[in-house]
Amino acid sequence: MTCLISADQQARNMLERMGVPEAQGYSASDLIELANLIADRNRARAALATAPPEPPAEGEVGVLLRELRDAAFDLNGSDPAKSMLTRAADLLEQRHPAPVPVSERLPEPSVKVLAHYFNDLGKGRTICAIWVPAKTRSDSYGDDDFTEYDEESDTFYWPEGWYEAIENWDDLGYVKVDEGEVIYWQPLPKWPATALPLPAGEGL
Repeated sequence: MTCLISADQQARNMLERMGVPEAQGYSASDLIELANLIADRNRARAALATAPPEPPAEGEVGVLLRELRDAAFDLNGSDPAKSMLTRAADLLEQRHPAPVPVSERLPEPSVKVLAHYFNDLGKGRTICAIWVPAKTRSDSYGDDDFTEYDEESDTFYWPEGWYEAIENWDDLGYVKVDEGEVIYWQPLPKWPATALPLPAGEGL
């Protein structure tokens, strides 16, 4: 005769084989509570596995930049030191670009920068993009599927947001970033103004 073992007893036996003390004394409610705890732990581990990585720690350059700009902000507009501190911060940022949180400061409107965001799958993406505040960039074509119409000024404007710059496609110059939210940006690197000469025999 086959002796059927209940699911509760199978769980007790498994816990006992795992070395859990007094596993045979666990009641049905104890087993249910333990199962719920294990399920919660597994869900938490799965969430951590798919969550975006933590942002990088602020480096020495970032700290110095923030301190310079904070010091300049606290000074009166007529104080000569204010412009000196601002200039020093700008020069430092040009030579050692550091990621700037959008919560701290946004770039100048429609100026191309490097922007970083996480897509819907939690994957980090870095793009060349511009920030467009509301009612700052108009569109003469008035595309109802893209632009927003302002009755007061009788103007079609780009919706506020980040736009990826497409440099090598004649039909499309910018695409609105809508698969994630930009969280960092930094100025573009300063490239040489002239191209390097081609080796002899190339480019002919």
